[in-house]
Amino acid sequence: MKSLKALGLALMLLSGDVLALGDANESTVRYIEVFSSASSRDGEVVVKLDAETESCHQYWIKSEESVGQKNSVASILASLHAKSTVRIVGDTDSLWSGSSAFKTCEIISLRVL
Repeated sequence: MKSLKALGLALMLLSGDVLALGDANESTVRYIEVFSSASSRDGEVVVKLDAETESCHQYWIKSEESVGQKNSVASILASLHAKSTVRIVGDTDSLWSGSSAFKTCEIISLRVL
């Protein structure tokens, strides 16, 4: 019985919400900035939420052709138009090099609430 309780506790601790590997923020999306091919940051996306955290002022998504990148951008755009709250977890160790004025953390996970 003790081992079953220990297993349950271990599974709970390993769930995404309990063991966040970055800075979590829940807010509505203020704006999205997409960089074009005229920029050296072609395809990179910066997301600004209405609320900031001390560790992450805004968030960014790498410019790569992947399903995850496309789904993240589509979800953020839909959230902006619907004025939905999102929960973004940002990697505080992976800051965007395009801004020295703002701590711009790479998005680890995104949830539309």
